[in-house]
Amino acid sequence: MTVIIDPVMKSSNLNVFINWLNQHEKLSKIPYLSAHNEKEGDEFYSNWFMQNFKKDIGVLSFYGNYYATERAVLKVNGKVDSLELDSSEKLLDLDHLISMDCVYISGETSLTNRDLNSFMKNWKEMKTNQRVEFYFIDAAENLDWSIILKGLDGEIRDVRTLRREYLSPWNGTQIFKVYGGVDITRTDGKIATIGMRLHIIDSKPLSREMIRDYQKIIVGQNMDGQEMDMNFVHDPEYRLNAYCRKAFFVMVE
Repeated sequence: MTVIIDPVMKSSNLNVFINWLNQHEKLSKIPYLSAHNEKEGDEFYSNWFMQNFKKDIGVLSFYGNYYATERAVLKVNGKVDSLELDSSEKLLDLDHLISMDCVYISGETSLTNRDLNSFMKNWKEMKTNQRVEFYFIDAAENLDWSIILKGLDGEIRDVRTLRREYLSPWNGTQIFKVYGGVDITRTDGKIATIGMRLHIIDSKPLSREMIRDYQKIIVGQNMDGQEMDMNFVHDPEYRLNAYCRKAFFVMVE
């Protein structure tokens, strides 16, 4: 089913439509819902829809031309299985992250280091977001692991060891290879691995430069001038840019 909310539609018709959706007994979940605008100003109607819609959503996608003038746009009233933020607007904050209880998330966010720490503490104590499987997100600031890991009793793993392979939930043929990361153990024994997306490899091999940055940023060990295992390649094009410094993942299996 495809529905387009036309700006010229009368409010009474919109109310009839949303009430029909909310009261439809056989429609427990919308499989796919996307939000995008033809022009700036149209987001008002999407915001209204999201605030009044009462069902769970399978995939919720915000396209790149979505203009966010109201943060309430993500105030969904049900759970969202997969959230795709293909938008330049940083629509996701900590409150939204907790309330939607997503299984998968990809895209830019307004999450800070303290937000990520709070989120992982809540997950560890089984207070929120127990459905997490794979989040692939960009924070609002450079990742500071001294803040993110505070009070989590995380176990830092050796980045030189391939630890997991994970089939992408967004691409059925793409396999992410996870090196290193920090393991956080939940009170029921379940383990989440968090880290920099820099160390999830889907094509290029792990390079010496990546290993040095991991040791410096996450482990707190400066390896400049030290001998590096020759089994790892030298990548002259590698740069730890601003984008890489904000890229975060959490994976639960």
